[in-house]
Amino acid sequence: MTAAAAAAVLLAACASTPAPAATGDLQLRPVVDVAPTTATSCTGTPSPASATATMTACDTARQLVFTLGPARVTAADVRAVSVAPEATDGSGPAVLVSLDANGAATFATWTRELAAQPSPQNQITIVVGGQVQSAPYVQESIVGGNLEISGLASRQVAEALVRSITG
Repeated sequence: MTAAAAAAVLLAACASTPAPAATGDLQLRPVVDVAPTTATSCTGTPSPASATATMTACDTARQLVFTLGPARVTAADVRAVSVAPEATDGSGPAVLVSLDANGAATFATWTRELAAQPSPQNQITIVVGGQVQSAPYVQESIVGGNLEISGLASRQVAEALVRSITG
């Protein structure tokens, strides 16, 4: 996972026209454990899991396998999603996610709790379609309900991620 991907969740201002609220498969989940993949741990097609269940998922590069707790924020908590041409860290295109009031409050409380945890329990995962898109470390409470998913390879990848999130 690149340094840009590790720093993927940031407070961000939405820079482009937002897509409608999400109806797709976005889940923000806590990390229970993370390990390098084995020959059999990331085979097959990723599949979404119930938000209330624990799950195992691989990152998009299929280099890491995550054991994840139940989702704390889901697509139901998303107000808008859009593509920004440039991430705030200058790493290329990004996906901006704006949470509704309930999602923003839940996320702020959760990230405050995570910031006090040791690694890897201080990571959140952004899971779409059963695959970990990003797994940033949380250093402090993230308030405001605006998230940025950066470290994406191209605008096409960012647009496909928005389509996955919005259903």
